Amino acid sequence: MNITKTENAIIVHLRKLRIATKKDLCSTFKVSHMTVIRALKKQGYYTSYNMNSAYYVLKNTPKFDKYGLWFCKAVYFSRYCTIGETLMALVEMSPAGLTVNELELKVRVKVGTLLSRLCRQKCLVSFYAGRQVVYLSINSERRPSQKGRRQQQIGEAHALIHPKKREGKKLPEGFDALSVIAILIQMIKVPKTSVASISQTLQKREIKITAEQVRNVIEFYSLEKKTEL
Repeated sequence: MNITKTENAIIVHLRKLRIATKKDLCSTFKVSHMTVIRALKKQGYYTSYNMNSAYYVLKNTPKFDKYGLWFCKAVYFSRYCTIGETLMALVEMSPAGLTVNELELKVRVKVGTLLSRLCRQKCLVSFYAGRQVVYLSINSERRPSQKGRRQQQIGEAHALIHPKKREGKKLPEGFDALSVIAILIQMIKVPKTSVASISQTLQKREIKITAEQVRNVIEFYSLEKKTEL
């Protein structure tokens, strides 16, 4: 594919910067936005899924994580391009579906309204698990497995809170059932994680739980932790 001297200069400059807006590239090289777009199309590029899709990155620059996401300071990119496609991909690959909080923890932006729209458009399916909405794949073969796994996680958490042989108090001092279930589900999902990591994950979901409180729950239910506390 033929590339002009100016187009090559734009690509070299963007590779050096890693990310930039179209406006900045146009200003730097005193060219039209179409010239910038032609250069980027010849190389391949992604646009950010936040910041109003204003930022560009060359296709071979991002080092995507296991979820297909790459974060460059406050600018976020996805191998699935749009935030909608990203949410659908994340839900599809999840063994137990995902809640809005779990998705927002991954993509780092608010997505509640978009998830509702995706459900209306029949791009995702949702169901209530207690007070939480869980989003599932539209694939009729994949969906029952996800729903079953989520219900199993909740059942395991409830079983830990309400063991048949336990007498007296069923919850640790100062805890409500939802907070304890959130801790236990996180332990079930990531069994080798640390108490600090559990606390940080829950706090990002606006569940105010300290590492010390996580330890208290583990001790109260005599749970074994497979990593250091």
